Amino acid sequence: MQDVAREAGVHAATVSRALRNCAGVSAEVRSKVLQVASKLGYRPNPLVSALIRSRRNRNREKYHATLAFLLPQWPAASQSYREDYRQLIAGATKRAGEYGYRLEEFSAAIQGMSPHRLSEILAARNIAGLILPPLHSVQETVAVEWTRFPTMAVGYSHRIPVSRVVHNHALAVHVALAKCRRQGCGRIGIVLPRRVSEKVENRWLSAYLIDQFQHQDSASALPPLLLGEGEDEATFAPWLAKNRPDAILGLQHLTPIRRWLKSTGRRVPQDVSLVTLDYKEEGPKFAGVYHDHPLLGAVAVEQLVGMVEHNDPATNSRGASIVIDGVWRDGPTLKIRGP
Repeated sequence: MQDVAREAGVHAATVSRALRNCAGVSAEVRSKVLQVASKLGYRPNPLVSALIRSRRNRNREKYHATLAFLLPQWPAASQSYREDYRQLIAGATKRAGEYGYRLEEFSAAIQGMSPHRLSEILAARNIAGLILPPLHSVQETVAVEWTRFPTMAVGYSHRIPVSRVVHNHALAVHVALAKCRRQGCGRIGIVLPRRVSEKVENRWLSAYLIDQFQHQDSASALPPLLLGEGEDEATFAPWLAKNRPDAILGLQHLTPIRRWLKSTGRRVPQDVSLVTLDYKEEGPKFAGVYHDHPLLGAVAVEQLVGMVEHNDPATNSRGASIVIDGVWRDGPTLKIRGP
């Protein structure tokens, strides 16, 4: 860093602030420092960063770098959506504190707030990096100049080339199908809200279709059902009558399949088993795959801290993904085959 400061004709502290994109450094000076750093091949020493982090952890109150958790627009009737956010934030906040960082929530949906204005506010607050949680739909965006900050996204809904932490959607489907077959289910269907399927790049759907191709004959292969906005029991009932599934995979907290089955006289699990691809620890119990949202938030922070401390300007253009496997949870909605 001293070599960069000497070559650029500035103080070492200015180099440090310029490389971390802190406020108080002019665009001209920042540009010069970055050019010199690139020319000299400067890279922070990760062992020094680790030592500094260790010292912060022993005495956190003396130092807090700040990370931003950007909240998009809250949709109406979004209790489950809010609960996922609450768990993400809890996990991220806890891990940030363990690393000597503070996590602050910022709304990215303030009326009249431009991406540039929000980015200037974040820079003025010395925000070291951004976490972008999942959007409600792929049609939405977070209005921030994300290229100005080290950035980690959670999930696939942000269609920008940043690194991200994601659930293993394909594995969840494979595990759910295997569990159903083990209990004697032969005709297994899948019912998903189209909006949510699009958010995960149709990875649940892709895994299901691949499995149908590999493991099922034409007599037992069922077409998937994707429900558009406003489509409900009136769309589900004809699909059910035509395909007569033994088991249905879906997102049970978003799509009330159990109630729809009851209205047709079918019992769960005696007549039709239900398996959820997003098991919730609270609320009605289903058999299904649990995805650990606090862990997702914690891993996002771990990766973001690494990006901040390594200060690699190319980080935001690589788009690497870290995939977190779900865990199977037994439940009363999957019929257990007798001995």
